[in-house]
Amino acid sequence: VIEQVKPKAAIVEDSKISSTSENTDFSIASFDPEYQQNLDKLDGNINLSDGQINEKIKLNQNLIDKIDNQIAIDSAQASASTNEAEKNEILKKINVGKGVKQAKLAEIKSDREQKNRRANEVFIAKNNLITQKIDSNYVNDYLAIDQMPINEYAKTTKKAVTDFAIAQKIKRKLTKTLLN
Repeated sequence: VIEQVKPKAAIVEDSKISSTSENTDFSIASFDPEYQQNLDKLDGNINLSDGQINEKIKLNQNLIDKIDNQIAIDSAQASASTNEAEKNEILKKINVGKGVKQAKLAEIKSDREQKNRRANEVFIAKNNLITQKIDSNYVNDYLAIDQMPINEYAKTTKKAVTDFAIAQKIKRKLTKTLLN
């Protein structure tokens, strides 16, 4: 069974369940009235900085905490209710809360992965600059190993030897720089 992933707007729209009860609101705003406004401030940027990603994660985590609290309250109310219609409305709200929570957990995971990818890219870029200054052939040598018609063990061994050689060159360069 293949599930289709809904865009964020569809999830929010699906979370608005119409009800016959006048005071029943099943939107994200029912859990956190300021959430959408705060999210809009962050989502206005195409490329979020790491700080903005952290803020979005924090905002989503706060929403999840509020949803969890509301679900606990609603569960108690549903258990205590003797009115079936009221109980069903409360259970609908609980289900919507659980759905929104799952969507926000997925967003948090995605945001953390994006942040980690960026950190890895920066780390690799910095390492490439350092190694290029010390040994301009290092990156090409390393990539050439992947193209060799040898088994993975041999490739890993050759890469380890290449890494050791560059580490020794870096050590010599640092020692030379520190002694001068």
